[in-house]
Amino acid sequence: MVQTRAGHSAITLANRTVLLAGGETGDGSVISNTAEIYNPVTDSFSAVGPMSMTRELVQAVSLVK
Repeated sequence: MVQTRAGHSAITLANRTVLLAGGETGDGSVISNTAEIYNPVTDSFSAVGPMSMTRELVQAVSLVK
C-alpha cells in the first residue's frame, strides 16, 4: 500500500483493479482523504487524487454491470 490504512473502503473496479479509499492511517489517530488503486496483475499500488472530505468506515458499491 502507498499508505497504511484500516477502516477503509475497497471495491473491485470493472478493469479488475481495486480502489481503496479513506480509512484511518498510521496509529489510527488520523482519518484519511487519500485513495489508491491496487493492480493485482502487477501486484502494485498507486496513489490517485485526494477526496474532498475524509472518510472512514464507509461502503462502496459498484454500479458497473
